[in-house]
Amino acid sequence: MTDKFEHAPIVVAALYKFVSLPDYKELREQLLEHMKSFQINGLLLCAEEGINGTICGTRTGMDLFLNWLKQDERFSNLEHKESYTDERPFQKTKVKLKREIITMGVEGVNPNEKVGKYVEAEQWNELISDPEVLLIDTRNDYEVSFGTFEKAINPNTKCFSEFPQYVKQNVDPTKHKKIVSFIRIYYLQLRLCFVQAVFVVKKPLVTC
Repeated sequence: MTDKFEHAPIVVAALYKFVSLPDYKELREQLLEHMKSFQINGLLLCAEEGINGTICGTRTGMDLFLNWLKQDERFSNLEHKESYTDERPFQKTKVKLKREIITMGVEGVNPNEKVGKYVEAEQWNELISDPEVLLIDTRNDYEVSFGTFEKAINPNTKCFSEFPQYVKQNVDPTKHKKIVSFIRIYYLQLRLCFVQAVFVVKKPLVTC
């Protein structure tokens, strides 16, 4: 009998949602059960602050899993980005419990409580032209070598968890009133900017 979950192409879905999940430990078992039921492979991180991960499966399996997940009102407006491939990039199915879905390593940073200002694409050039703006390029050295924005600072951080220490050592709240950090303009990386904004606001600084 043909398995309805085994037809190509394979859908790869990147998703995350910052939302309060006091029952995240119990939710882990439900996520794992339904991922296996719909033959979804990949890794989801589950924490009290939300979920984050990249998973793969057939179109049918992915739709069934996401539709099930969105039945929980906390995930009803969950957004995800898709790509497609002929083979599954992940072979295992895992749901891990974490303290944070994006590792910052700083106590008291909660994206569900406070975050910086959002900036639309058409406002970007005007924003970075502001002489009061401190522009930080938090991509890795390899990516920065291909080019960056004028006056952007490269903090030379090798991983995301090094960003808080850079801010502590180099950002002066009395001098730097407006902080803009940017990284790769990919969906998977935008979530990092979101958490960076939360951390900078906690300093406290105004972030855009």
